[in-house]
Amino acid sequence: MASLFGTGMVADSFVVAFRLPNLMRRLFGEGTLSAAFVPTYTEVLTKGERRRGWRLATAIGLYLLLLLAVIVLIGILGAPFYMKLFVWGWRSDPAKLSLTIRLAQLLFPYLIFVGLAALAMGILNSHHRFFVPALTPVVLNLFWIMGAIVLGGFFAHNLKERAFWMGGGILIGGLFQFLIQVPLIFKVGYKPVTPLSPRNELVVRVGKLMVPGIFGLAVSEINYLVDTFLASLLPAGSVAALQYGNRLMLLPLGIFGVSLATASLPAMSQSVAKGDIKGLTTTLSRSLRGIFFFILPASSFFVFLRYPLVRLLFQRGAFSSSLSTPMTAYALGFYSLGLFAYGGVKVVVQAFYSLKDTKTPVKVGALAMGANIVLSVILMQYLKLGGLALATALAAMLNLGGLLFLLQKKIGDIEGGKIFSSFGKVVLASLLAGGFSWVTYRLVQRILGIVSPSAQLLVLAAGLSVGGGVYFFLSWVFKLEERESLRLRSLF
Repeated sequence: MASLFGTGMVADSFVVAFRLPNLMRRLFGEGTLSAAFVPTYTEVLTKGERRRGWRLATAIGLYLLLLLAVIVLIGILGAPFYMKLFVWGWRSDPAKLSLTIRLAQLLFPYLIFVGLAALAMGILNSHHRFFVPALTPVVLNLFWIMGAIVLGGFFAHNLKERAFWMGGGILIGGLFQFLIQVPLIFKVGYKPVTPLSPRNELVVRVGKLMVPGIFGLAVSEINYLVDTFLASLLPAGSVAALQYGNRLMLLPLGIFGVSLATASLPAMSQSVAKGDIKGLTTTLSRSLRGIFFFILPASSFFVFLRYPLVRLLFQRGAFSSSLSTPMTAYALGFYSLGLFAYGGVKVVVQAFYSLKDTKTPVKVGALAMGANIVLSVILMQYLKLGGLALATALAAMLNLGGLLFLLQKKIGDIEGGKIFSSFGKVVLASLLAGGFSWVTYRLVQRILGIVSPSAQLLVLAAGLSVGGGVYFFLSWVFKLEERESLRLRSLF
């Protein structure tokens, strides 16, 4: 996308158009659905009532499909109205606004496919099947690339048409995200059964758990809407640059944060179902320390090496060195400061969900949202798009701190001393590793230069290798038990 669209008008429009379907996906898909369904479904399985569990899954799938169909219809028909408010700063550019509306109407049906895929993922995770569900984003990306490069390359006559072909690839990818999980669902024992009534206690419980969860995630997602609204008031390309920086920042979060958080929910739910609060806190502590151990050094490398990283990964085609690279690197540096908090929130929220408490994350998230809005308005006056990214990072830190404080009040000791001791050591090791990586990068850069992509790769690899070596050496010096990653095996 960076090569094809850079940070131009089409890139801005596509990012905004895809943001609302993605927001709805998180609200009604893998976010709240998993949080409400997995603990209830796991509890039924723990009692040995497998057939009842399948009836619950069938019911949730049917009612979810009906709900998403209604949302998609509203999203398509209402696009010309809500989009004018969503990107207020584009009112003076009718062509850009019109393109955004049409792309949003194309992309909204993606919500149905990815919602069903999220339910399938929840079922399989409850049966401790993680590998295939974890591959579903890869399927989406493959079709995304196919739509942009293959279909768009053959049939599109300009960048706008190519964006529509790329959107078609996303729709197909969303469908296959669901379809590739279906065989495994039957493999773990599913048989077509009569769905439970909408008034059944289990269905009602899932619904009641979803409602506050939706509001909780809505609080978080409103931050992205606010960022988009405010970014539309900044110079052209700001929306796309924020998206590129955010996507890079999400790479380590997706590899380590999401995987640990996803695996921790069934484990913590089982502990709660058995009345084993100690098991819950042990899983929580290991997950948090594991996330900090892997994500904090990544955050440090993103801050110290943000320009060469963006240049190597994105700077080609329409992604210019004079505008796109500096804007994206600027956003990435500020976003990365809160990377550990984004990952930590995902795990701590799962602990509340396993306790069937979806209200507390809503309250803390609302406070963080308010802080984000205030900070965004203030900081963008001085730091432009960097202020929006920094405000998001600071709000995530506030969210994590509030959740940990309230969880400890709720269940008692959460191994806080062990968590914070490990956190402090990892922060120090990460900062030193980042500093060594930057010094190495600068030294090798002077020797080789950075003209060709291969030279850029070699210089960057040298910096990251030295930084990585320093980090793992210091983790041994500090006696961090998380360095023995095999200890985290039970979470996968």
